[in-house]
Amino acid sequence: MSRQRILIIEDDAATRHLCGQILKPRGAELEFAEDGAEALEMLKQSRPDLILLDIALPKVDGWQILESVRGNADTADVPIIVITAHGQGSVAERALHGGADRFFEKPFWPPELSAAVDTLLGTVPADCQT
Repeated sequence: MSRQRILIIEDDAATRHLCGQILKPRGAELEFAEDGAEALEMLKQSRPDLILLDIALPKVDGWQILESVRGNADTADVPIIVITAHGQGSVAERALHGGADRFFEKPFWPPELSAAVDTLLGTVPADCQT
């Protein structure tokens, strides 16, 4: 079985690094996009098993990416976790109604993100397997 692929779409280097550290124990292949245009190109090339998506991105924003992923038959069922600093209630509601599976406001608690990834991928981190 091939490794699961997680696409992290985040323009902030510190948040990209933190997400990578949280997800590394899963043994998944991590891919990173620093802006929305790069993310859309990557999505054309291959289908990830999970997407972590920031909303405030350069070039193409997260709303457009969410709409694009959900509107494409090849990616419509890919789980998406939105992580954003703009977490007021209306933003969370818009993300979830737009097709996000989970929503986290920055700063988020790493164990909650880890648990959400496990739930959405149906996995247990490699360092927790017996």
